[in-house]
Amino acid sequence: SPESVNVFYNSQVTLTCEVQSPTTPTVTWTSNTDVTLPSTSLDSINNTHTSILTLDQVTLQVTSEYIGEYTCTAVNEGGEMSDMINVNVYVPLPVVTISPESVNVSYNSQVTLTCEVQSPTTPTVTWTSNTDVTLPSTSLDSSNDIHTSILTLDQVTLEYIGQ
Repeated sequence: SPESVNVFYNSQVTLTCEVQSPTTPTVTWTSNTDVTLPSTSLDSINNTHTSILTLDQVTLQVTSEYIGEYTCTAVNEGGEMSDMINVNVYVPLPVVTISPESVNVSYNSQVTLTCEVQSPTTPTVTWTSNTDVTLPSTSLDSSNDIHTSILTLDQVTLEYIGQ
């Protein structure tokens, strides 16, 4: 087994524990994470015994629940042996789209800007401006992996000119 495995958020990872033993060992998987490990079976061919642990839809919560050490322990009449692997979870960078990209607004009118973020996790969206205008607070609406924040500026004046 490799010492470390990298898995992308919301995908599957398979960990394999291979034990060489003349007798059938008892193989258990443990982890220092908050994940409830699924049951595994033991496949044996001659003196090679294999246990496969499959983690589906690996997620990354505030507690980083899947990140950590997974240990395979084999016990037979001769004693006990263990091997450990680290699992790292990677979340892809968000894709951000603001629309419209540029807007012309009549003096003292309203303008609405939309920020759409594609991300498997819920992002934090913050609107900023290079002007002295205080921006109103916005909320975030989410549907599947698309997260939308709408900024509405009322009574736009010359001090709103900028980015």
